[in-house]
Amino acid sequence: MILARLPRHGALTLTAIALAAIVFVALLGWLSLATGGWPALVLAIVLVIAGVVWLALPLVIGRVGRSATILRALIIIGLAARLALLPSPPLYEDDYVRYLWDGGVTAAGLNPYARTPSSILNDIHPLFPQMPRTARPPSPEAILGGQSNGVLERVSYPSVTTIYPPLAQLGFAAAHLVSPWSLLAWKVVGLAAEALTLWLLMGGLRAAQRSPGWAMLYWLCPLVIKDFANGAHMDVLLMPTLAGLIWAMLTGRLRTAAVLIGVAAALKFWPLLLVPGLAWRVKKWPHRIALSALATASAALLLAPQLLALDPASSGLSAYAESWVRNSLAFPALKAIITALAIGGDPALLTRFLVAAIVGGLALRWGVRAANAAPMATIAAWRDTVLALLLLSPTGYSWYATWLVPFLVFTPEAAAMLLVAFVGAYYARFADRTGWGAAIAPWTGFAPAWIAIVVTGLRQRIADARG
Repeated sequence: MILARLPRHGALTLTAIALAAIVFVALLGWLSLATGGWPALVLAIVLVIAGVVWLALPLVIGRVGRSATILRALIIIGLAARLALLPSPPLYEDDYVRYLWDGGVTAAGLNPYARTPSSILNDIHPLFPQMPRTARPPSPEAILGGQSNGVLERVSYPSVTTIYPPLAQLGFAAAHLVSPWSLLAWKVVGLAAEALTLWLLMGGLRAAQRSPGWAMLYWLCPLVIKDFANGAHMDVLLMPTLAGLIWAMLTGRLRTAAVLIGVAAALKFWPLLLVPGLAWRVKKWPHRIALSALATASAALLLAPQLLALDPASSGLSAYAESWVRNSLAFPALKAIITALAIGGDPALLTRFLVAAIVGGLALRWGVRAANAAPMATIAAWRDTVLALLLLSPTGYSWYATWLVPFLVFTPEAAAMLLVAFVGAYYARFADRTGWGAAIAPWTGFAPAWIAIVVTGLRQRIADARG
């Protein structure tokens, strides 16, 4: 019925997108049931091909994005793809097990940062059982673990406490209250967050007097669909805060934007990098300081339960910050350079400080440069800051690239879109045990974005030289 009311090119476009979505979802569903190493390589190939197809979506939006009928149909396609993947087992992901455990702990009124899963398991199955007359009563966490249907036993990295901030814990607890220890319940919470994200993105686009069809860059992004509807990653909770932050920036509600940066930082720490871009939107230093303080104070207040319970000996957050390196292209190269220079000290730690200084400096530079331009310039500066963070970070998980997508809805850019399109190659690292998959994944995922940056920079220099 919908196709019959559309012009021929619109009907063909919708048919092609619907068929592509069906094939994509069917392949993911099939792969989620397969075993062995080969499905990982197929998954990486499928995600890269789907990402390349997604790169053409701006051309489609430019032609048919203002049609309300087509927009409704595209929303239905994206929703159907997500609903179809909700029952699917996550492909090569087990982070959700920690979410389920944290959700149970938080929902029970316990502190998720207080104890490691290993210590709780020792309560249940002690290494040195006590004599019956001196046995201690079971701890509340141990009782909960015994009721968790094996969730506690399956938590990854059980020797460290959870790395997930307090607002994320509320999301996990909400899923637990819907249905205890249920992956499907958590995915439903994630789907609700995505629906809110879509609404906020469309509201921001209308505020910017742009077609709401550009929100389809998020809603139909293969990486987003895979990593949230199938992979069940908690980054889905970050998406509404980023979309709301952008909308607040576009409408000049800077105090609201400052609070939203704090809220976003209470889900992932990196949004604090967006503070310079926000602060420089105002002219006077007292106002800049006030906005920065509001964002920082909001984050500190929301992060307090985690920061106050921080124990370097068992903290997952400390372990992640100090030693985690996965699927990175630039970080190992920088570390090799610092090692060769023999500066002294721990090369890995020095490299982390260097990356932090570079990204922080770029965030400040780009934020200041965009200060006197339209709000969209600040959004572009934020996009570039996130891109720099992803390209230089020691950890390059594919789902981290979803952080870019809300910004791309408003400011599409070649290097950032190429990263989102190709970073799904990350899953090739699971295809073998000899290491070739882990070796090619960062090159395939990150090199196209680096090439785009170099080419764009050279073109700009040539244009400047020509005057």
